[in-house]
Amino acid sequence: MDSPLTDSRAAESVRRFWGDAARGRRATGFPVHWLGSSLVLRHVVNPRIGGDPDADWLEWVRRSFVPAKVPSGFVLGCGGGTLERRAAAMGLCDEFHCVDLSPEAIEVARALAAREGWRQFRYEAVDANELQLPAGSVDLVLADMSLHHIERLEHVLGTFRSALRPGGLLVVNEFVGPARQRLHPDGRNPLIRGQNRWLRFIAE
Repeated sequence: MDSPLTDSRAAESVRRFWGDAARGRRATGFPVHWLGSSLVLRHVVNPRIGGDPDADWLEWVRRSFVPAKVPSGFVLGCGGGTLERRAAAMGLCDEFHCVDLSPEAIEVARALAAREGWRQFRYEAVDANELQLPAGSVDLVLADMSLHHIERLEHVLGTFRSALRPGGLLVVNEFVGPARQRLHPDGRNPLIRGQNRWLRFIAE
């Protein structure tokens, strides 16, 4: 199967979008996504993950599954590098191989890591649908809200399975539900209603 990003215009649009996101050009000054709200995380999400409102998913993973630092980590869809810097600060891995589709995002991540004195990150701009990793090369894989962007899931997950050493861990942090934008089974989601109004307005 060809990657969905073989269309050069689509690929460039996606790369540019995530590059802009990494540089903060889409920031609005407040969290526009519900998972960007500290109130939602502290009072709803975090307690359901591990029972501690002050411990997010990555902290829960560290406490529950990675009691001691492991040699090698891999980050799928690293963006501006926040995840691997946090993971390194927690002492999860000695080194990280981090990939993202956007070369601009990789540049941002590399610059921020250098600014903060991190030297254990290896960055690579790559279409994850074509991901290749050496067998038995990784102890921990982190995929934070990135797998839902992947078309060739079987290929990517198979690559992780081969790359993980015995006892290695694949950690996937994703929305789990009927659909990301359908928060109410009966369709009374105000977000959906607002989107539909805008679509009707644009159509007119």
